[in-house]
Amino acid sequence: MSVNNTILIVDDDFSILEMISEGLTEQGYHVVAAVNPEDALRKIKEVDIRFALIDYDLCVPEMNGVDLSQKIRFAQPDVIILIMTGYQNIKYAVDAMRNYKFDYLIKPFRIDQVISSFERSLREYQLLEENKMLYRKIIELEEECERLKNSENEEHVMRTISQASKKLISNSNAADIYRKQQNLNNP
Repeated sequence: MSVNNTILIVDDDFSILEMISEGLTEQGYHVVAAVNPEDALRKIKEVDIRFALIDYDLCVPEMNGVDLSQKIRFAQPDVIILIMTGYQNIKYAVDAMRNYKFDYLIKPFRIDQVISSFERSLREYQLLEENKMLYRKIIELEEECERLKNSENEEHVMRTISQASKKLISNSNAADIYRKQQNLNNP
């Protein structure tokens, strides 16, 4: 299974769009570029994207970058989104981060900052997914232990408890993963 490294870039300034696209392509990313929200929404129906870099100020009266990001997330829920903005819109970018879990970059920025932000966000996303999986396993083990408490066959109970204990020990890294996740969230 190959890693999806497709990035959707949306900016109404063609020179910025071209510069970012070239920089990310040189770094091995597959770039899908769009100059307006309609173009972006059409392209995400055709291409499975992993990341999106969206300009906050799209010069479209009815839709800004946050609005577009919400529509993209609705269509492809696992997309990691970065909002790029100038200093004048920093308040809106911070609000987007708090309310919608979109990260942001302030223009001008370097390509390595984009890549670093995406990689950090991807690690955080993977830790959250792993944490969810481990939590589901813990719930299953707790349910299994509860069934065992109510079981009448002691030999079966002891064997099952032993198996459940081994499973729990093998999943004991859940706390470590949780701590790593907390460290990423609180740099």
